[in-house]
Amino acid sequence: MTEPLSGTASCPNCGAPIRFRFAQAAQTTCDFCKSVLVRRGLDLQKVGTQAEFPRTGSPIQLGTEGKWRGRNFTVVGRVTYAWQFGRWNEWHCMMSDGTSAWLSDAQLEYAMTAQLDSKEALPNANNVTVGQAFTFAGVHYQAANITAAMYVGTEGDLPFTTDNRTEN
Repeated sequence: MTEPLSGTASCPNCGAPIRFRFAQAAQTTCDFCKSVLVRRGLDLQKVGTQAEFPRTGSPIQLGTEGKWRGRNFTVVGRVTYAWQFGRWNEWHCMMSDGTSAWLSDAQLEYAMTAQLDSKEALPNANNVTVGQAFTFAGVHYQAANITAAMYVGTEGDLPFTTDNRTEN
């Protein structure tokens, strides 16, 4: 497929219409055949198929709308992570100003995060230890825990790809 991906396209697997809700989306999932689709230049490429994705009891779903810090948002994607004691969702939110943020949802506890514009560098995540303190963008933080997790599924629009293949 070589049609421009401005906002709509056709699934290269089943031909169903694909609508990108987030202009900067790098990956989406076909609602019909569950193909995981990645943008590569002007091409939309199938990189896999989403297995039967577990339904969530969360009140947050694709299309949920809300307001955070004076800006409206719409939930456009989801990544589900698993760790030894359970799962949680990270919902990709398209903000009304065109940026994106993430809404974390675990057992009806929510946290919203967004990228900060800062020239400061965060510590390398591989070198952080529990109890370590650091300052970022004028705010003091301390690592309270470190959790090993892996993603178990995605749906909707994401600003990155979960495909680990390199481009040719």
